[in-house]
Amino acid sequence: MNRFVLILLAVTFGAGCDGASKGDVADGIRAVATLDSVPPFAKGVSWEALQAIYAERDYEALWVDGERPSSRARALVSAIAKADAEGLRMRDYPLTALRDALLRAYEHKDTRPSEIADVDLRLTALYLAYGSDMLIGRMDPDLVDGSWHIERRSSQADSVLREAVQEEDFDAMLARLRPHHEQYTLLLDELNRLREVAESGGWEALGSGAIRPAATGERVAALRHRLVAAGDLDSSHVEGDRFDDKLSAAVASFRERHNLPEGEGVDAAMLRELDVPVEDRIHQIEINLDRMRWLPPAFQDRYVIVNIPDFRLFAFDAGKEVLSMRVVVGEEYEGATPVFADTLSMVVFRPEWNVPRSITVNEIIPKVRNNDDWLAANNYEVVDESGKVVEADDVDWDADSADFTWRVRQKPGAGNALGGVKFLFPNRFSIYMHDTPTQATFDANRRAASHGCIRLQHPAQFAEYVLGPSGDWDAARIREAMSAPESKTVKVEPTVPVFILYLTAFERDGKIQFREDLYGNDRKALQKLSSPDTSGTLEQVSSALEQLMQA
Repeated sequence: MNRFVLILLAVTFGAGCDGASKGDVADGIRAVATLDSVPPFAKGVSWEALQAIYAERDYEALWVDGERPSSRARALVSAIAKADAEGLRMRDYPLTALRDALLRAYEHKDTRPSEIADVDLRLTALYLAYGSDMLIGRMDPDLVDGSWHIERRSSQADSVLREAVQEEDFDAMLARLRPHHEQYTLLLDELNRLREVAESGGWEALGSGAIRPAATGERVAALRHRLVAAGDLDSSHVEGDRFDDKLSAAVASFRERHNLPEGEGVDAAMLRELDVPVEDRIHQIEINLDRMRWLPPAFQDRYVIVNIPDFRLFAFDAGKEVLSMRVVVGEEYEGATPVFADTLSMVVFRPEWNVPRSITVNEIIPKVRNNDDWLAANNYEVVDESGKVVEADDVDWDADSADFTWRVRQKPGAGNALGGVKFLFPNRFSIYMHDTPTQATFDANRRAASHGCIRLQHPAQFAEYVLGPSGDWDAARIREAMSAPESKTVKVEPTVPVFILYLTAFERDGKIQFREDLYGNDRKALQKLSSPDTSGTLEQVSSALEQLMQA
């Protein structure tokens, strides 16, 4: 905790005053809290929430007990002093302005009730700023991540903050605000571990050129230190300049945690990940902690998560993971898969594929122009605006794309782009999950190859999970439906919540994983995030306040 905050806490608890009654302080609070216009100290926080908090307690002081700040005031300032440990930033909060208010109130004996009221109001505004950041994140996804379409808890934030502040125990108050996901806690642990690495000097780049198995020398010794800092090699094995079995296992662990292909030694791709500065990894974790604050406080018993940068799907039952598989997601720029939440409600076996207009215009029409038989050979047909099938020869394939009013669809069959089954969770993006006849893509580590929809590695197993609770669909019946001659639509009861997420830092099997910023969303978030004050103001305030206390 920096020296300024220690002194601020000393002022907060060493202060006292004479002659200010509880009623006088309440009147001072009421005079400000009932204003229509927002005072400067409350800019950026919910003025309505602050007003409601005081109205509910008849404007009695919240942080001042009698004539001096309470233990809760100390706990609040102490928590903000450790905001960085929560993935937030202490310098984002107006502690300097709070110091000035404390000095105005307590540097002389005859403290006025209005000055105590000012301190209490500022502490409440500080609580609302910190609590809101903890509860729903310091970044607005609409501003930093245009593809994020999961509704935040903003509409509930005021009521949660109002309820939490009534807790007598400060730790219980914070517990109401902190996300309850285990991932959040584990990411925080890694964040603080990496901060320690950064404070000790971080890590140096390893230079260019592969480091091969059985190699020796200075670069191997440097690799050992780097993998200890990463957490992949135990510190007891840091010494040495040989590429031995322990180092090989650490290399394999690092590759797995960064979604790199299996391989022996250190190649160019692994060197790029090794040379990412520790500060960048810290920022990456901070951004993903905020994304976790954007999520619901808790998931239901049965739900599905697809993590786009991880190219994987996870299905949960009774809150426990019961199924996972590789997926293929949208390509960057042309078909980026959006982030959203919806409800899986329909399964369609042997589906038709209604080709999106963009694919028709950009891919299919050029193929038909080059080969009149291409549609028939690939089991496609053309329909008009009413859905009636028309002869392909009657379509003007040379027409301008703006005048092309027909739709193209692919009939069920072995070569259908959607395979034997698709899973519908109706949404405004027309995104769904489906089988695919193209299996080779699942062997790749980087699986961004679709036009936005999500291709499943094991669609039959996923259908068992989705339809299992109904009791009518076992593995044999699902396989039969996936190869039947006709389409069949099955209603999912109960429906299953689906979360399509974008997390580039997360935990799996006890290890923190890092993934490529596939769509550049981390970069955009970092650019939008305002820079904290690094001018040294807090240190200057610390010195001035220390002199004042010694006077």
